[in-house]
Amino acid sequence: MPDSVRRPVALTKLIDTFDRLFPDEQLSRLVVGRSGMADGMVAYSARSIENWTNIVNEAIRQNTLNDLAVAAADLQPNVPEIPRYLQEYSQWAAQQNVSAQGIAAALITQRAPGFLERARLVIVAWFGVAVGCFAFVGVLARESTHHLFDLPDSGFADAFTSPGESAAAGLRFVGRSLVVAATYFAYNPYGSVLVVILAGTVLYFAVRRRPLIERAYVPAVVLPIVVIGAIVKTLYYDLPVLGFTGVLTKLGIDARTFDPPAMFSARAEKIWSGVVCSRIANFPEARSLCGKATSVEHMQNLYGVYLLDVIFTIAICVLGIAALRKLTLPSHTRAWNLPRALNLALIVVIAVALLGALLPVPWTYARTVASMEYPYICTAECEFHIRVDANKTFAFYPADGEIGAAQAVPANAQVSMRDILDVAFTNQVKSPTFVPHDRGRRLGEN
Repeated sequence: MPDSVRRPVALTKLIDTFDRLFPDEQLSRLVVGRSGMADGMVAYSARSIENWTNIVNEAIRQNTLNDLAVAAADLQPNVPEIPRYLQEYSQWAAQQNVSAQGIAAALITQRAPGFLERARLVIVAWFGVAVGCFAFVGVLARESTHHLFDLPDSGFADAFTSPGESAAAGLRFVGRSLVVAATYFAYNPYGSVLVVILAGTVLYFAVRRRPLIERAYVPAVVLPIVVIGAIVKTLYYDLPVLGFTGVLTKLGIDARTFDPPAMFSARAEKIWSGVVCSRIANFPEARSLCGKATSVEHMQNLYGVYLLDVIFTIAICVLGIAALRKLTLPSHTRAWNLPRALNLALIVVIAVALLGALLPVPWTYARTVASMEYPYICTAECEFHIRVDANKTFAFYPADGEIGAAQAVPANAQVSMRDILDVAFTNQVKSPTFVPHDRGRRLGEN
């Protein structure tokens, strides 16, 4: 028996597939019984992966691995991984100068496949996906902010020239969202208690009522929840802010400046008033627009709207990703082992629903809770500098509401960080001609 005989990848995948399909010992005994193996020679184990390693090794020794695979496929149809991995293993075994008994004797001395051995490529793939998602979210969040300001020549073409900056922007998006959550719950103890109760309820059902969840977790239930949830969430939280753009130059204190569609008008006005009034509500001139609530109260309401958007998005994504995992890997629940055409169709539908739920979130973030702190440079007059990329920086002049190319910062300039919307809205509300609902004046109409 040569030392070179090591468990091939195909056999590890076959063992892992059996482990997913038949995780309990009783089910494994059923498969073995149907395969015609000599049951008394199998060293069963309560640990599923170890149990199936022993069963497969014994099947190789008895030359009944094909029969074992057929019995498994009879009990769990529509699992193409079984014949594929069996064929790959058979091709590997045919290339070895060792008998089946010799291979089994070598394999029996090796431990059951560990997590890294079974999921090494999956871990690398998920790491790559995570980095890519951070970069992509960073691009969306940054470009959404540029679109909010309606910067000239701003577009996605420049966004991908600096992947490091894009990933950093994605991290800032996540970090800022966490800060928003911490701030909101710090000011809202009742909300914090509610979140703890909901989290505890979810954990209780996940641990103590797992069989109940597994019975309900089937495609006929999950697919409508994911698709309908994504549509409703996007319509209620994301689409109302879609038209918010050119806010610095349109004097857009009133949401009606942006001409939101009629079906989103009330929702758009409520969200945008939170953005505006969280900055100017304390001014008497804004009382007719913001009511009696303070800037902090408007900010809290705005944070709450964004956090609910994020929470619903996370819930939809958790359900959707779990469903995709069920559809792309063998499952011990037969309802998830579907014919290939139907399986691919469901994967496409769920993937589209997830994208529909995820992609608008950075756009909404840029229009609600994103940090608007930019360099505020003052000499004879003051201006904000908005950096688009390494080669392009724009200047916003709050005194006249104009945007242009930024010039080099003079040596004697005073530089600080200020909220660009705070300054722009304050200048507007303090204007002697400010009329909160005079939409015609805002748009330059006669």
